[in-house]
Amino acid sequence: MVSYGHFTAMQVRNGRVRGLAFPPTSAISTPCS
Repeated sequence: MVSYGHFTAMQVRNGRVRGLAFPPTSAISTPCS
């Protein structure tokens, strides 16, 4: 996976698990999982 903005792939994944802490990236990372 690539990094979205200054969020790394790991942070985006963690964000999804924590309850979509990053709305802009969650929309992208959800189908990308």
